[in-house]
Amino acid sequence: MWRLTSFAACFLLVGMAPACPPAGAAAPLDRLSEARQRAIAFLEKAQNPDGSFPAELCRPAEGQCRTSPTTVFTAAMVLCALRGVEEPYARAVFRKGTAFLEREEQSGGLWRFNSRGASVPALSPDSDDTALASFLLAGTGQAVCNQDRFAGNRDEGGRFYTWFRNPGENNDVDSVVNANVLLYLGDGPTTGSACRWLVSLVREEKEADSFPYYVHATDLYYALARAYSHGAACLEGAMPILRERIPALAGPDGSVGGNVQHTLLAALALSYAGYRGPALEAMRDFVIQWQMADGSLPASFIFAGPAPPAPRTAFWRSAAVTTALAVELLSRRPAGEEREKGQTKSGRTITR
Repeated sequence: MWRLTSFAACFLLVGMAPACPPAGAAAPLDRLSEARQRAIAFLEKAQNPDGSFPAELCRPAEGQCRTSPTTVFTAAMVLCALRGVEEPYARAVFRKGTAFLEREEQSGGLWRFNSRGASVPALSPDSDDTALASFLLAGTGQAVCNQDRFAGNRDEGGRFYTWFRNPGENNDVDSVVNANVLLYLGDGPTTGSACRWLVSLVREEKEADSFPYYVHATDLYYALARAYSHGAACLEGAMPILRERIPALAGPDGSVGGNVQHTLLAALALSYAGYRGPALEAMRDFVIQWQMADGSLPASFIFAGPAPPAPRTAFWRSAAVTTALAVELLSRRPAGEEREKGQTKSGRTITR
């Protein structure tokens, strides 16, 4: 499922973690709680004054990474992971972050990947950031009035386009973006075709090459299972397949390819899909071993550009995103309790 060149894959691993994780038995509950608190403390310290979060922009062909201009995407990913966490410091981070998203709203209730203050050319508003930001703000009780924009931004097959652009302009379709739209809109006539397409991708093992802007199959599995758990019941047909397929990705150490971020995404997908089995605990224990002294977890590429058909040369990563995913996993209820309070469509405030 990898979409990187061999050189980029090697670059991905450089300088992101110790040479090998410390040995140890399964993490006891007190250790898990401590790891969760340390991760939250890192996020509180890492959050920028405006409520956004730092990220890196890497160009593997040049062998370098630099601080990325501020992105709405990074904030939305972190905040989605923290949405159900009730710890006071996590709630403070969440409130500060949602205030940032409010300020980033564009005309018509849309959002862009990069923030208003980023010193780079503005991209078109996109379905991914708009869906994630709308989901977050609707969950706080704010009225969101952009459903008609999504309904009018679909291809002939009913799948959601990535970019909000005029008809005839260059556009594309990404499976993870579509899953995130379902997270926001849930079941309905607008999302039915996209949902059937996503389920068919999983059933027919056609995930590869379906996500031009994301990096690994676990990105898709996480987005699908999260959307299902939050009310997109039309994705139910994919859940038994995920519960079977994802554990097969894990190695003897419980990890997905030795990668912390991919292991986190896989574990969260299993949890949201209602998995009951040993793979989830093994994945969690692998992740805990890699937590750094400052409470963070090693970051990996999670988003890529530019838009196809151009070759992908830019990759974004953020320790804040990986660490927030760890908080999300360590805050989850036991397996089988995948439908948590406030995680259904009935809990949303959406103005239609």
